[in-house]
Amino acid sequence: MWDLAKNEIFLADEKKDKYLQAIRVWQERPTHTLIDVQQLYGKLLHATLIAPMGRTYLTSLEAMLRLAADKPFLPRRPVKSLTMELNWWKTVLERPFVG
Repeated sequence: MWDLAKNEIFLADEKKDKYLQAIRVWQERPTHTLIDVQQLYGKLLHATLIAPMGRTYLTSLEAMLRLAADKPFLPRRPVKSLTMELNWWKTVLERPFVG
């Protein structure tokens, strides 16, 4: 969302809720296929346009993308550092204003 009067760009509440729900669904399952990783990564990558610091918290998903590429349908466990990174994302997306 754009607010030209305030010269701000921010994530709409609907997007924040959508991304938070995607993280919650991810955390409920112990394993994930390549498409799962790609979908969550794409959502959070989009959010980095608003929260550039978030790029730092995508590295575990990027590692999973590389690992899952050779066997895309094989469910895999997330790398250990991903829990910390997703918690950072949840903290950011739960803020009233992300911009």
